[in-house]
Amino acid sequence: MTEKTFQKKPGYYNEFPIFRVINLMKKNIGLQDSCLQTNEIAILYLEEQSLESGNNEIFIKELCSKFKVSLGIRDFEQFKSTLYKSYILQTYNLIEPFFKNINQTYRYYNNFDRDWKTQDDKGKNLDPFNQLLINLPKDKSQELKTYPEYFLFNYYRLVRNSIAHLQDSSNQHERTNEYFNNYIKCNIDFFKDNYEIIAPNSPESINFTDYILYTKSIKYFSNILNDLCFPSIHNLVILAQKDKNLQSKLNMTKTIKSDGMLLVRINTLRGFFHGHFNTNYKKIRDEFCKAYLEDEKVDCSKFL
Repeated sequence: MTEKTFQKKPGYYNEFPIFRVINLMKKNIGLQDSCLQTNEIAILYLEEQSLESGNNEIFIKELCSKFKVSLGIRDFEQFKSTLYKSYILQTYNLIEPFFKNINQTYRYYNNFDRDWKTQDDKGKNLDPFNQLLINLPKDKSQELKTYPEYFLFNYYRLVRNSIAHLQDSSNQHERTNEYFNNYIKCNIDFFKDNYEIIAPNSPESINFTDYILYTKSIKYFSNILNDLCFPSIHNLVILAQKDKNLQSKLNMTKTIKSDGMLLVRINTLRGFFHGHFNTNYKKIRDEFCKAYLEDEKVDCSKFL
């Protein structure tokens, strides 16, 4: 009997080398996670001690006096509600630049030389995430929209806008609620089953679980984005052919007269690949090297 292999939910694992911008995003999100989760422990402990004191108001006043803080909120529910909404803002401020970076990465590696669309067909400005979708090939864009996370990121962006721009747009909160009712409620069971988190919550009920879901989902879903944005071998070859530094190195073995010179050329191409991606994807690396040399009409079958 074959033993079943455990796969951690939601099971979004990358098949291609990870872009550096994704590793950087995960590092930044991880640092924020460690800070805010430690902060959550402190908040819950403070709330617990406040309840055990028997007099919440006196307890907070004594702490304010002890630590020389002029004012401390006594309503923990109001305090946590305000704080958790700020976590959504903070996370958005990490995720939005990431989407901008992944757009630039996609354009660079895929030799995207057309005008980058920043508006939809109706002339409405698009956020960076939806800019990516409108510029991707149609099949890839449609695939991304099949994931509940697509709606989740749009929702938390709207939540962020409701918090940050409440005074500027009277109907922003209404639009956020409408989006929650139309696109999020139907996916709550998916997030509960796959992320083991009871979230997302309605705009009025944003709490710590929303923050956890927001950060956890982008870390997993970035693997999907990575693979859909990863260039074809053909595009990698074009990128290499345009790289002046690589071409300068390859010129030293332009006329191949021995197996040794061919190996030097292959290793130079491998070094170029490793300069962009990690070393764990040797099969893709060597497919790139083979395609590059075949484009030069070089027989590399002895080594690749």
